[in-house]
Amino acid sequence: MFTRILVPVDLSERAAETVRLAGTIAERFSASLTLLHVIETLDAPFEEFRAFYEQLERTAGETLDRLASSLRQRGLTVEEQVVYGRRAREVIRFAEEQGFDLVIVGSHQVTPENLGAALLTISHQIAIACAVPVLMLKPATAAR
Repeated sequence: MFTRILVPVDLSERAAETVRLAGTIAERFSASLTLLHVIETLDAPFEEFRAFYEQLERTAGETLDRLASSLRQRGLTVEEQVVYGRRAREVIRFAEEQGFDLVIVGSHQVTPENLGAALLTISHQIAIACAVPVLMLKPATAAR
């Protein structure tokens, strides 16, 4: 059913859990994974911030390498990509243009108390606007 899965990674601690679970899903479907990090660009000439962006790209590359390594140890096929732009837009564009079957995103826990703010998050924007099926992984809560 799914052969190519995109996993946007924001480099937070929660990203490792999302990647781990995405690996489990990829194993189930014998799918390949692509870990994608989007470096958010500023509304200023790119050249003025080149050194800053290069440092962000190095940090992203190191984190993606670490996450991909754990998946490769499980025998999975993994690709790593870093792109520049607006996060939600770039994830959606990348997923659609590259022909992915599924996008797996991590999300904050949503409750009735934070519903308004939660709907403004990158993960929810992707889930609403992406033409590719999106699986949103939310953290478990102690209330269950």
